[in-house]
Order: sequence, then C-alpha cells, then structure tokens
Amino acid sequence: MLHGACTAMCAWAVVLVLAGARLDAAEPLELVLEAYKATDASLRRGSYRGTFYERQGDRYHADADVRVEFDFPKYHIDLTYRSMTFGDTRRLIVFDGESVGLSRFSPRISVSGAEGEVHPAVRLPTGLVPPQLAGFPWDAANLHRTVDSLDVLVDNVGDRLKSEFAPGGDVILTYPTGSAEATLRYPKKFGYRIASKEVISDSGELLRKSEVTWQRFGDHWFISSLTDLSTRSEVEQTLVITDASIGDAADPQRFTLAALDLPGASRIIDRTSVGSDRAKFHYVPVRDEVIEQATSGILADLERVPGVRNRPPLRQDLAPEAGRSGNTSLLVAVNISLIVLLAVAFWIRRRSRSSDRSRPVQ
Repeated sequence: MLHGACTAMCAWAVVLVLAGARLDAAEPLELVLEAYKATDASLRRGSYRGTFYERQGDRYHADADVRVEFDFPKYHIDLTYRSMTFGDTRRLIVFDGESVGLSRFSPRISVSGAEGEVHPAVRLPTGLVPPQLAGFPWDAANLHRTVDSLDVLVDNVGDRLKSEFAPGGDVILTYPTGSAEATLRYPKKFGYRIASKEVISDSGELLRKSEVTWQRFGDHWFISSLTDLSTRSEVEQTLVITDASIGDAADPQRFTLAALDLPGASRIIDRTSVGSDRAKFHYVPVRDEVIEQATSGILADLERVPGVRNRPPLRQDLAPEAGRSGNTSLLVAVNISLIVLLAVAFWIRRRSRSSDRSRPVQ
C-alpha cells in the first residue's frame, strides 16, 4: 500500500512539474501581451512633438520638426522642414477616420505657394492607416503598434509564434515570415514593450530592422524614438520624440479640411475616386469662409469647395489674391516689352542685311 501511495504521489509530482513547465513556457508571451494591451488602452488621445528624418545611404531626403495631435483613430501631423528633397517648407497631414488630407507649402508652387490633395485611407491588415503617400511612414495615432501589432500577430501566426526569456529577463518572440524569420525583443526595462524587430532571410541577410525606445511621459509609457531601416533600399526613417502629453483631447477642428490651412487660390486635388482620369480639381475661394465652416469630415467639406473635373486650372479659376495681382500685371508687361524689343532687333538686323545685298559692288 505504501508503495502504491508513493507511486501515485510521484505521478502527481510529474504532472505538476510538466504543468509548471508549460506555464513557464507561456509566461513570456503573457507578459508582453499584458503590457501591450495596457499601453494600447492608455494611448487613445494626446499630442507629441520632436524631429523626423529620412535618409537613403548618406543622403538626407527629409529633416523636419514634427508636431502631432491624435484622437484615435484620427490624427493631425505638422511637418516643418529644415531640408526636403522636393523643396517643400511645410506639410500638414490630416486623417479624419475615412480620408487622408495633405497640404504642401513650397515657393515652387505657383499662385498661392500651396496645394492640397485628398486620398482614400489605405488600411493595412494590421488596421493601421499610415499616410505614406503624404511623406510620413507611420500611423500617428497608433505609433505604439507600428512595429509589432501584437494582437494581430498572435491571431495570424498562432502556434508558429515562439516565446522565451533571454538572459537578463528580456522576452524574445520569433516567427517565420515567408522565406525569412522575424525576431522581436521586449526588454524588462521597458516594462516588456517592443524594443526591436529584425527580419532575416534564410541565407542570413538582414532584410529589415526596427528599433524603439520608451520612456515615461507623466503617468504613461510612450515611445521616445522609432527607427525603421530597409537594408535593400538603404532607406532609414527616424522619429525622435522630445515631449508628449497623453490623455488631453484635441480640438475636433484639427481633423477637418480647414486644418490643412490652405490659402485662397490654392488647388485641391480629389484623388478619392479610383484612376487618375477621375481626379477632381477644387480651388479654394479667396474671400469665402467655406473652408472654415467645417463639418464632420474632409470629403464632406471638400464637396462644398468649387470644383471642376478633369481640366487644368485657368487663370480665372485661381482668382489670385489682391497682393499678387500687381505682381502678375508687372510680369505680363515685362514679357510684352521683351517680345517687342526682340521683334524690333530682328527687324533692324534683317533690314541691315537687305541693305548690304542691294549695295553695288565697287
């Protein structure tokens, strides 16, 4: 009987050890999921500012100060450039939950020095809406989900997602992706929040790398820096956040067409219809408050702005501001004068040649 009791106790001990081993194996993933969900729940609205860089190799494409306001899922991005490949001095990007609006400011843009575009939102499988066509690579209202989107990852990868503790207590997640493997690190010092992601091919080539740092702004953990590197294209994009305020509600007007801050006579191109042949041009009135009378969405506001489909802007459409009309008249007068002078010079030269030919040879 004693032998049977010992056998039963040993069997239960083995079961408990195995159960504990399974619990320990699941523990790393549970830790990062708990931190991820807590972060996602706390970062629903707020603002932050810092600097944004984009470079390819040693060449910088963009260097800008950035200010962001967000009220999930909406966001407003203000980029003021110190340098920029296309010569823009400023860009404003607005996502109202349905459409993405962009305004560009540059001395190269005729008439008003600015123009706008409205695009349909491109929603990724992760649910993120990055305004990539507008020149900013990340969903500004979901910055914390940019690298991992852990809830979607767990659902999609399932049992192929492996988790373990690294020496020192950090959590490491790995999973296959096509002919490569992704490795994610969640340091204990960041409360098990994402710090890096590397995608390495079967041949050992580093394809993509993301790095994240976190710090506390008030009572909330928030990203303090984010870098994405595509090794094949050598494009590196970096955001450094110097200040953040979490929990403050943004002004609803920040997510409307008016927030693009376009001056009178600016062109707005509506690209929400599929195909460039269906683009629609709108022109901001000079002395009209139609843009300021914002409604509940960018497209609804745009429909109230005068528009002409499928033709380039005409001078009468643009209605330049009073300050510009004098400059325009001066340019026209100068051009006419140059044409007259050239015509007179040509006439004199032709007359001189004709005279030389008609003179008798001595």
